[in-house]
Amino acid sequence: MARHGSQHGRAGHQSARRAEIPSREVLQQTTDDRLLNTKWRMLAAGKLMSEQPRYVAIGDGVLNHMAHHRGQLTVYLRLNEEKVPRDLRSISG
Repeated sequence: MARHGSQHGRAGHQSARRAEIPSREVLQQTTDDRLLNTKWRMLAAGKLMSEQPRYVAIGDGVLNHMAHHRGQLTVYLRLNEEKVPRDLRSISG
């Protein structure tokens, strides 16, 4: 069965995603202090949930994403009765 509705499965999905992702050069040209200090708003059903500078939203998003995957990995290891490495157990990383 093809993933994500693609006839080409994972490879087709990955090439479609690459087309959506701007190049590093484009990001470097558009990422400056002025842009990073503009407000970023999170809306849910048109209701304001959060408003903060973009650099804060990006930082929080990256840190939360990393913490989420660290948690997933520790659960996976414990379910397989494997030892969780010390650096995964510490809060600070």
